[in-house]
Amino acid sequence: MTWRWAIASLTTVTALCASAALAAPETAAPAAPPKPQGVEARLRIGDRPLQKVVLVGRKDGKVVYHFAESAQVVSAVTPGDITSIRLGLAIDKAAIAKARRAGDFATAAGLLGGAVAPALPFLDIKDNNALPYVLRAGVYFLVAAEQKVGCHFEPQERAIAEKEYLYAYALVKAAMVAEWSEHADEARMLAVVSLVGLRRTPEAAELLGSLSEPDDGDNLCGLYSLARAEVLNAQDRLEEALEAAIRGLTFEDKDLGTFPTSLLLAAHCYARRDDWYRARDVYYEVAQLFPGTHWEAAARRALTALMEAGRTKAPETAAAQTVFFGLDEDVNAKVLALLNPAPAERPANSPPGGAPPAAGVKPMDPPGTAPAAADQKRPNQETPKP
Repeated sequence: MTWRWAIASLTTVTALCASAALAAPETAAPAAPPKPQGVEARLRIGDRPLQKVVLVGRKDGKVVYHFAESAQVVSAVTPGDITSIRLGLAIDKAAIAKARRAGDFATAAGLLGGAVAPALPFLDIKDNNALPYVLRAGVYFLVAAEQKVGCHFEPQERAIAEKEYLYAYALVKAAMVAEWSEHADEARMLAVVSLVGLRRTPEAAELLGSLSEPDDGDNLCGLYSLARAEVLNAQDRLEEALEAAIRGLTFEDKDLGTFPTSLLLAAHCYARRDDWYRARDVYYEVAQLFPGTHWEAAARRALTALMEAGRTKAPETAAAQTVFFGLDEDVNAKVLALLNPAPAERPANSPPGGAPPAAGVKPMDPPGTAPAAADQKRPNQETPKP
């Protein structure tokens, strides 16, 4: 991808992010469009001090700008000569935080995506403060898509969230040019997930094939394993997809963003193989581990359908249960107790019968959330919330 693609997509991303914010509930104000005269920024060229400028755009590969004090004198500089850039982004952090607390990632994504859209043509410039926010906006759109489809993995079910997947892909694809940053590979992995959601599996597989598999213990292991499992599942390679999803679950330092989605995808693969007992066990664990989230709601719906269909009605040998999760109890009874607890035992945000949590339940942090400050941090390190 080139900077020309980023410029061409700038108007589209700005419009779509603004529309996402406008269409969302009144938990946040609409994102402001970029200023027509350009983007305010501070540039460091070579070893000179930071200078206040207004970025006008790109021409012949160069960054075109004028000094903040004088719009009459326009200059151009090769991106490689810029050693640092600080873009003035109008990010409404309070409104975004409010939307996230309410579990409304559609609004959070629209607000943040609209704010970072003016930065897209300039992400190839190193030491760029906008890159983590662009990635975060893409992740928010992926979470919004996940919420909208109820964590389903079938292509026809994901079609209803095509807009959210498209917006996520536009943002993370723009971030893929940031070769100066460790976040470039994270952007590519998120792009793989987005492309699978868009039902563009061949492109996703090609992009995945261009990536090097992270070493065990690398912070990107969870995201890479999830991206690979998504592609393999979409290709109907269930055994390999299950193996990839489980691999992302085996590391000591689990990525809490990708962990529940990987669990749900593993359960989905078990169900596609008609291994209903294992699917039941994994869905049960998700519902137990992540109460009050959209992941719990998805697990409850799957468990409800599984139990109503009588998939696990016949007893299973205790040995198999013990091998998987160390359970030697009647798991069906435990699932039924989870789905239909006594009134005094029912969590406030967990309606009976597998219904989704009440509006306003806050999901956990999404996968691959990028750090807001120093780009030298590893991508999945603990992140200050926007």
